[in-house]
Amino acid sequence: MRYATRREGGVEGLNCDPKHEDTRVLCLFFSVGTGIAPTFGEVLRGKARPRRVPGRSIAPSSILYQEGNSMARIGIFFGTTSGNTRKVAKMIKKKFDDETMAKPLNVNRVSADDIAGYDYLIFGTPTMGSGQLPGLSADCEEESWEEFMPTLEEVDFSGKTVALYGLGDQVGYPDEFVDALMEIHDVVTDRGGRVVGSWPTEGYTFNSSQAVVDGAFVGLVLDQDNQSDQTEARLEQWLKQIAPDFDLPV
Repeated sequence: MRYATRREGGVEGLNCDPKHEDTRVLCLFFSVGTGIAPTFGEVLRGKARPRRVPGRSIAPSSILYQEGNSMARIGIFFGTTSGNTRKVAKMIKKKFDDETMAKPLNVNRVSADDIAGYDYLIFGTPTMGSGQLPGLSADCEEESWEEFMPTLEEVDFSGKTVALYGLGDQVGYPDEFVDALMEIHDVVTDRGGRVVGSWPTEGYTFNSSQAVVDGAFVGLVLDQDNQSDQTEARLEQWLKQIAPDFDLPV
């Protein structure tokens, strides 16, 4: 199976100018087998126009914009392999309306502009076997955070608030538990961003983790392999913790 990126593929669309006044729903794109989809950032700036090239296709996608409210306040982006990190992203989104939080997006389908469009961001990642970000070199079936990192490094995070969550297996990989979380943390902080939502290490059994700073994880840590029964409670507690920084209604 061929996995296409978001900028590949055939697209039909309504007028993609956010100032267009004939409808409240301004953009809805469907795969038709040829063409290139604009990025979310292009749509927001009113520069998106469907373009066509032969032999490309993408999965259907849609973007909803309303006059006076073209974008949610918080963007949530994830990389995934088994689907667990995506599942957690959906659990987070389900708790908030569309004005507060956008639909979660896989990083293999977005651009730097899509990230830069938000002042409040949540990033999620699993950690692969030897402490790696998910990606092709970690034997993943499609591109993920590993391939997206150079793009992430293009983003100026000055003035942005970022929270991180990471998935890991403390029993199977106790020596590199949620290490990948630190790679994203370092890019965000190096580029001027403020990371919030550190998480206590109590309740986990592991030998080492690069994601521990000053005795705490740099973000929420979840273990779906061994402690899935604690995920909901941990998530609820973490969202309450970051609520003041994100102005969340919890």
